[in-house]
Amino acid sequence: MSEVFRGVKVIDWFLAGVLTALGALWGGHRDYGRGLDLTRQAVGLLAPAGDRRALADAQAQLGVMLLNLAQVTESVRELQAARTLFEELDDVAGQGRTLEILGMNRWLAGDIRGAITTLEPAITMLRAVGDRRTEIAALVSLGAARTLGEGMDAGRPPMAAALEGAVALGARTDEAFVRGTAAYLAMAFGLWGEAYSEGTAALAIARDLQHREWTVYALSSLGRVHALCGDAAQARALHGEQLEIARQLGASIWIAEALGRLGQALFRGGDLAGARPLLEEAVGVAGECAERAVYPLLILAELALREGRPDAALAMIVGETEGMAHLVCYGAEAIAMKSYHK
Repeated sequence: MSEVFRGVKVIDWFLAGVLTALGALWGGHRDYGRGLDLTRQAVGLLAPAGDRRALADAQAQLGVMLLNLAQVTESVRELQAARTLFEELDDVAGQGRTLEILGMNRWLAGDIRGAITTLEPAITMLRAVGDRRTEIAALVSLGAARTLGEGMDAGRPPMAAALEGAVALGARTDEAFVRGTAAYLAMAFGLWGEAYSEGTAALAIARDLQHREWTVYALSSLGRVHALCGDAAQARALHGEQLEIARQLGASIWIAEALGRLGQALFRGGDLAGARPLLEEAVGVAGECAERAVYPLLILAELALREGRPDAALAMIVGETEGMAHLVCYGAEAIAMKSYHK
């Protein structure tokens, strides 16, 4: 009987490994829904199997899938569990990788200070073990957190270090990510020329590599540049493509981003009726990713103001933006909106 039991455990362990690999494969192809299901099955098999390292890897992977589906609370729970196991195993590389994902999770959720304090030790760990690719990702997230919380000058050093690392490695996927993030951040602070330059470079690389996620990222900034420069038709075309690809990916954080940007383009072009459902869907899809929800909410609040509903406008933004006031690029808009009602 014990031999049979051991055989079952070995089969479960082997199957869990296959499921984890398949989950990573689907995640790598950016089908996060299918990747989530497979990885969740792997965690369920590994938990009683006793292979703590494999379980930690699977839980960290599960955290990535959940983050991309905007399930922040559950993502943090899985990542914290993975981090605890890696600490018990004295696995510095595993700890660094997990902290990098946790840091990204926190800045997307609007916890800028938490993101910074998570990412700084992650970078130290990743540098110590020579994991340069993940270090680049952590530097990008740190650059984003510092920029959104403290301004462009604060975020430039880690962003420059990330770009230097990506170019030195010849890692074009990473370069597209760095440049796409640089465009996104420049756009948030009204640096349209910089946003256009970085976004164009990111899009060229992403299209060449057929990397759908970074294509979506670059299209977001480029569409916004065209909208602000008065080319409404091109903005709608770029954001429409962005939304189409984002829906193919099935990643909630990208679908929310695309919905919000297309709604924003329609709003700026005067199509208020067309903008509203997209903005409302964006807020719903964003889930716990406050960074993805705040700007559609601000536009919906402005719509309510135009309709003579100031109380509704204020109700839309108070809960979401009070916790986001430290994101200086959004905080100013939120504060101005609230001052309007005083």
